[in-house]
Amino acid sequence: MYVVKDSLGKYLATFPSYQEAHEFRMTNGRPDWEVKGVYRPFRRSTDKQRRAVLWTESLVQAKFIGNLENYEDCNKYLSQYFYLAKSIH
Repeated sequence: MYVVKDSLGKYLATFPSYQEAHEFRMTNGRPDWEVKGVYRPFRRSTDKQRRAVLWTESLVQAKFIGNLENYEDCNKYLSQYFYLAKSIH
């Protein structure tokens, strides 16, 4: 996530990529505007996801290697192995 700030430090817009933020700055003819990357903390997984990961891991021979608190890690693991575990059960 990238934000564009004007010369006074006011936030003008946010963009998913640096290229889009840079193009916005140049389209407006303002190379003095700053493009800054923003840290976005990870999205927390739900209780249902965490239980599903633990259940799937107990049935399938694939060990979960990721952060159990991270939504994206859980979602990626479940999208690969959940239906396999469901078919085994």
